[in-house]
Amino acid sequence: MRLQGQPIRRRAQRLPAPVRREHILDAAIRTFARRGYRETATAAIAAELEVSEPTIFRHFPTKRALYLATIDRSAEITMRRWREIAADSASHLASLLEMGRWYFDELQRDSHHLRLRFRSYNEAHDPEVGERVRLHARAGFDFVRCLYEQARAAGEIAADTDVRAHTWLFMAIGTLLDVTQILDLRGDLPLEDMPAIMLLGAPRPGDGHTRKEEDS
Repeated sequence: MRLQGQPIRRRAQRLPAPVRREHILDAAIRTFARRGYRETATAAIAAELEVSEPTIFRHFPTKRALYLATIDRSAEITMRRWREIAADSASHLASLLEMGRWYFDELQRDSHHLRLRFRSYNEAHDPEVGERVRLHARAGFDFVRCLYEQARAAGEIAADTDVRAHTWLFMAIGTLLDVTQILDLRGDLPLEDMPAIMLLGAPRPGDGHTRKEEDS
């Protein structure tokens, strides 16, 4: 029996299990991004979704399992979009430039994934979390490296280009964008500056080690 004046709790909409799981992950990403793993209670995630905690635990047995799943989902969203961009681009170098532009736009639209990633770095001392974080970082690095290797094979960049060095430069530019977002310095890095910054990491034909040696 409900006492007079007691708020009426709305019954959660019944959803197919896969859809409910995705909703839980989306809410968990937002909540973990705001508060971090240790400061987030599953009750807070349930409240955001207007469901009970048992609903969450039907899909994820523990808070840790949910946290690891959010790290996986966030990384998968980025990699899925990168693969789509690479498939639709006119060249391998064009795909790298477009990936950078998309990432810049995405940070402006929704920074929850970025903040979750930075939170997870702080938890990387935990063996399970650290393994997940390193796994996804390596996957991103390998994807970019593969594009540079394909660009080199296609003659888009010099045959003697140091692919690993340029891959690290590409990843460093991404970190630069992350830092400007985290520190609220977005206004100091406008979108129109992005093409020139991205081209710093996109060597053209003849821009390999030989060019450096001649300049020295």
